Amino acid sequence: MSAKGVRRTGLGLMALAAWGLLAALPADAPRFPVEGIYALSATFGELRPDHFHGGLDIKTGGRTGMPVYAVQEGYVYRIKVSPFGYGKALYVRHPGGHFSLYAHLESFAPEIEQYVEARQFASRQTSQELYLSPAELPVAAGAWIANSGNSGSSLGPHLHYEWRDAEDRPQDPLVWYRELLPDHRPPVVEALALEPLAPHARIAGQAHKRLIPLRGAPGAYTWADTIGIEGPAGLEYEGFDQLDGASNPCGINFASLYLDGVRIYAWELRHFGFEENRFINQHFDYAWYQRTGRRFEKAYTDSEITFPAEIRSAGDGILHFEDRRPHLLRLELRDLAGNTTSVSGWVRQGGAALPALRIPKGAKPLLSYEIRRNTAVVHADYPLPAWREQGLLCVYQSGQIRRMLPAGGTPQRLTFTIPVDRFDYPAAVQDSSGRYRIAFAFGGHVFPDRSAVYQAGEVQLYFPPQSVFEPVPLEWRQNGEGIAVGAAHIPVYQGFVISFPPPADPEAGPFVVARRDGGRWRYTGSSRNREGRIYASANQFGTYALVPDPDPPQISPGNFTPGRAVPSAARMLVIRIEDGFSGIDDLNTSVWLGGRWLPAEYDFKSRQLSIDLTRYRPAPGRCLLEVRAADQAGNLTRQSYELVF
Repeated sequence: MSAKGVRRTGLGLMALAAWGLLAALPADAPRFPVEGIYALSATFGELRPDHFHGGLDIKTGGRTGMPVYAVQEGYVYRIKVSPFGYGKALYVRHPGGHFSLYAHLESFAPEIEQYVEARQFASRQTSQELYLSPAELPVAAGAWIANSGNSGSSLGPHLHYEWRDAEDRPQDPLVWYRELLPDHRPPVVEALALEPLAPHARIAGQAHKRLIPLRGAPGAYTWADTIGIEGPAGLEYEGFDQLDGASNPCGINFASLYLDGVRIYAWELRHFGFEENRFINQHFDYAWYQRTGRRFEKAYTDSEITFPAEIRSAGDGILHFEDRRPHLLRLELRDLAGNTTSVSGWVRQGGAALPALRIPKGAKPLLSYEIRRNTAVVHADYPLPAWREQGLLCVYQSGQIRRMLPAGGTPQRLTFTIPVDRFDYPAAVQDSSGRYRIAFAFGGHVFPDRSAVYQAGEVQLYFPPQSVFEPVPLEWRQNGEGIAVGAAHIPVYQGFVISFPPPADPEAGPFVVARRDGGRWRYTGSSRNREGRIYASANQFGTYALVPDPDPPQISPGNFTPGRAVPSAARMLVIRIEDGFSGIDDLNTSVWLGGRWLPAEYDFKSRQLSIDLTRYRPAPGRCLLEVRAADQAGNLTRQSYELVF
């Protein structure tokens, strides 16, 4: 690609400058990557499953094929073609060491397309990850480099655009485009809560999250009553921001918490490293999200892992009072444009008495528990009246027995909290008669700063350093489906490895490691070591098992009829490929047409494999289409069709 770039399409620069839009950008700013549409469907840093959003999602009018331009001069240093993740993506390196990324593309500019195509034919692989030297594909600022699309894990047509520093860390590109994308609206607070952070902590006498009713509007909210807090507690919030040009919610990247006018916590998400992405599961209340699907962001620090967005010098934000006077608490949320919303109210040290029990006639007591941090929280639903005054008994692995009094409750539930001490784990909780009892299965602890190896029967668990955010008491037990590892409501940071022995009946396979998710198994991995053990890297606690996947992928015609003529107007040849479990292995899925291997793009969302007939249409006559599809378990299907062109 020449230093002068290539021909432009769409709205020209001169017309755009006449609107005063490009003229509003600073002289050294990267230009906007598209022309004519200035609206976002997502901003930098938004909360996503297991990651922060790394850039801007630019709307493209609900269509694909919109020209995409290089935001600065540089060279294409990386090209990625994949059915997953960013789909088709271009990475451009700029003279200052920065990078720009353009993802979910439909196609590349011709010179880039030819470069990719040559590597695809040479390797007979449609999926590619290519790294280039500066001399191979230089680009000028404003050069047309691609067309927008919907490839990879995109849920609709748009351009995903990132700006990264020399260390490959995504930064917020919106700082350059505040005139193009104005924002005059302050953040909206949807909900506020206080969370107890220790076994003895209480919020208004309760040992669980307390939602706080708010009054007011964006810009200023308050709560009415002074809230009593015993022990350490943290403030959490749920909210969003909006730009002027779109109604969709966006993230809030700046938060400060003040106690009596002194800032005690600060969050400023301006950049992050990809190795820090999963910190998102510690930034919001992961357990609450698992139960409710709602993300309450924390205005406090309770992790041993350092994250750059947390300004540690401001304090940890944890509330813990030594006096009984009222204290003014104020949360300030700000967007990049400087619009600010505050939420304020009074808190103080103090609790509340347990309510009287009102148990429905005939209701039977039920004990259950969950793990929060280093605490086992036991719930007694429909408790016996004696439990309110006398409590329950905790039996420890050493044989010691301690009485526990309720930590909080409602008219139909009592809550008990047990610190999980790694020197003497709790083994069970029961009433004095022993009739009502639940058992624990603690076998060790996992710490952020060290590795750990555990043997659970024939299953092996390996936790490398930084597997978790904070010390985690680890349970494991066999159940009817597999082995339950850890508490599903505790987030995992960098992940752990779970390994199973070779299956007793290998003919029933192939076998893969899978995690139980609701009513179905989800594929986790299927690597093998020299001893034949099957292992996978897991990033969630839960129930795992070795599960057979004997069914190969299914191949069927998409937009053609075998033996019939393919219309001359057809631009694509579509083949349907489906796999019900482990998923398609794109690196081992391929297509031949007339004896010639061809690039065939797989779209996992539509379960379609497509050949571009505008580029690879064979000569007129009968032609054999051969399709080979593999899944992640190693199952392979071959299918052939005779077509007429």
